[in-house]
Amino acid sequence: MSIEIKELNSLNDEITSEIRKLELICKECNDLKGNMYLDTLMNFDKNTKNIFLLYEDEKLVSLLSVFVPTSLEGKAYAYTSPEYRKRGYFKKLLFRAEDELKSYSVAGILFTCESRSPSGNCQRQPKST
Repeated sequence: MSIEIKELNSLNDEITSEIRKLELICKECNDLKGNMYLDTLMNFDKNTKNIFLLYEDEKLVSLLSVFVPTSLEGKAYAYTSPEYRKRGYFKKLLFRAEDELKSYSVAGILFTCESRSPSGNCQRQPKST
Protein backbone atom coordinates (compact mmCIF):
# COMPACT_ATOMS: atom_id res chain seq x y z
CA MET A 1 0.00 0.00 0.00
CA SER A 2 1.40 3.38 -0.99
CA ILE A 3 0.07 6.73 0.22
CA GLU A 4 0.69 10.03 -1.54
CA ILE A 5 -0.51 13.49 -0.51
CA LYS A 6 -0.75 16.26 -3.08
CA GLU A 7 -0.96 19.92 -2.04
CA LEU A 8 -2.31 22.26 -4.72
CA ASN A 9 -3.27 25.89 -5.20
CA SER A 10 -5.15 25.34 -8.46
CA LEU A 11 -7.09 22.57 -10.14
CA ASN A 12 -7.28 21.17 -13.63
CA ASP A 13 -10.29 19.39 -15.14
CA GLU A 14 -8.95 15.90 -14.41
CA ILE A 15 -8.40 16.54 -10.71
CA THR A 16 -11.71 18.39 -10.40
CA SER A 17 -13.44 15.35 -11.91
CA GLU A 18 -11.70 13.01 -9.42
CA ILE A 19 -12.78 15.25 -6.54
CA ARG A 20 -16.39 15.45 -7.71
CA LYS A 21 -16.55 11.64 -8.05
CA LEU A 22 -15.35 11.15 -4.48
CA GLU A 23 -17.70 13.89 -3.30
CA LEU A 24 -20.66 12.11 -4.94
CA ILE A 25 -19.75 8.77 -3.32
CA CYS A 26 -19.61 10.41 0.11
CA LYS A 27 -22.80 12.40 -0.41
CA GLU A 28 -24.73 9.32 -1.50
CA CYS A 29 -23.40 7.26 1.42
CA ASN A 30 -24.39 9.85 4.03
CA ASP A 31 -27.42 11.38 2.25
CA LEU A 32 -25.73 14.79 2.05
CA LYS A 33 -26.85 17.69 -0.14
CA GLY A 34 -24.10 20.35 -0.14
CA ASN A 35 -21.26 20.79 -2.61
CA MET A 36 -17.61 21.26 -1.79
CA TYR A 37 -16.28 24.73 -2.56
CA LEU A 38 -13.29 24.37 -4.90
CA ASP A 39 -12.77 27.84 -6.39
CA THR A 40 -9.26 29.07 -5.60
CA LEU A 41 -9.51 32.46 -7.31
CA MET A 42 -10.90 34.32 -4.30
CA ASN A 43 -8.19 33.26 -1.85
CA PHE A 44 -6.32 36.23 -0.41
CA ASP A 45 -2.96 34.82 -1.53
CA LYS A 46 -2.91 32.89 -4.80
CA ASN A 47 0.21 30.96 -3.73
CA THR A 48 -1.51 29.35 -0.75
CA LYS A 49 -1.91 25.62 -1.21
CA ASN A 50 -5.51 25.03 -0.24
CA ILE A 51 -6.42 21.71 -1.88
CA PHE A 52 -5.06 18.61 -0.13
CA LEU A 53 -5.56 15.22 -1.78
CA LEU A 54 -4.67 11.84 -0.32
CA TYR A 55 -4.20 8.92 -2.68
CA GLU A 56 -3.92 5.28 -1.65
CA ASP A 57 -2.42 3.14 -4.39
CA GLU A 58 -3.05 5.99 -6.87
CA LYS A 59 -6.77 6.22 -6.00
CA LEU A 60 -8.13 9.46 -4.50
CA VAL A 61 -9.63 8.43 -1.15
CA SER A 62 -9.62 11.59 0.97
CA LEU A 63 -9.56 15.33 0.31
CA LEU A 64 -9.66 18.63 2.12
CA SER A 65 -10.27 22.02 0.55
CA VAL A 66 -9.86 25.33 2.38
CA PHE A 67 -11.42 28.57 1.13
CA VAL A 68 -9.13 31.36 2.42
CA PRO A 69 -10.57 34.78 1.45
CA THR A 70 -8.69 36.60 4.27
CA SER A 71 -5.92 35.84 6.73
CA LEU A 72 -8.49 35.73 9.54
CA GLU A 73 -9.65 32.19 8.82
CA GLY A 74 -10.08 29.48 6.24
CA LYS A 75 -13.32 27.58 5.67
CA ALA A 76 -12.62 23.84 5.37
CA TYR A 77 -14.53 21.17 3.46
CA ALA A 78 -13.49 17.51 3.53
CA TYR A 79 -14.52 14.07 2.39
CA THR A 80 -13.08 10.61 2.89
CA SER A 81 -14.37 7.64 0.94
CA PRO A 82 -16.54 5.49 3.27
CA GLU A 83 -14.40 2.37 2.94
CA TYR A 84 -11.24 4.34 3.81
CA ARG A 85 -12.51 6.07 6.96
CA LYS A 86 -11.01 5.50 10.42
CA ARG A 87 -7.47 5.32 9.00
CA GLY A 88 -6.39 8.82 10.01
CA TYR A 89 -6.44 10.20 6.47
CA PHE A 90 -8.51 13.28 7.30
CA LYS A 91 -6.17 14.03 10.20
CA LYS A 92 -3.12 13.76 7.92
CA LEU A 93 -4.67 16.23 5.48
CA LEU A 94 -5.77 18.56 8.26
CA PHE A 95 -2.27 18.72 9.74
CA ARG A 96 -0.86 19.55 6.30
CA ALA A 97 -3.49 22.26 5.83
CA GLU A 98 -2.83 23.71 9.30
CA ASP A 99 0.90 23.90 8.58
CA GLU A 100 0.30 25.57 5.22
CA LEU A 101 -2.12 28.13 6.63
CA LYS A 102 0.21 28.94 9.52
CA SER A 103 2.93 29.79 7.01
CA TYR A 104 0.57 32.48 5.64
CA SER A 105 -0.43 33.63 9.15
CA VAL A 106 -4.03 32.47 8.76
CA ALA A 107 -5.48 32.65 12.25
CA GLY A 108 -7.86 29.67 12.20
CA ILE A 109 -9.98 27.15 10.35
CA LEU A 110 -13.77 27.05 10.35
CA PHE A 111 -15.15 23.58 9.63
CA THR A 112 -18.24 23.16 7.51
CA CYS A 113 -20.38 20.11 8.10
CA GLU A 114 -23.92 19.17 7.27
CA SER A 115 -25.89 18.36 10.41
CA ARG A 116 -26.95 15.00 9.01
CA SER A 117 -23.36 13.79 8.52
CA PRO A 118 -22.70 11.11 11.17
CA SER A 119 -18.95 10.96 10.53
CA GLY A 120 -18.52 14.72 10.29
CA ASN A 121 -20.19 15.64 13.56
CA CYS A 122 -17.52 14.37 15.92
CA GLN A 123 -15.56 16.53 18.32
CA ARG A 124 -12.05 17.26 17.01
CA GLN A 125 -9.21 17.52 19.47
CA PRO A 126 -6.90 20.49 18.71
CA LYS A 127 -3.40 19.76 17.47
CA SER A 128 -0.86 20.26 20.20
CA THR A 129 2.01 22.59 19.42
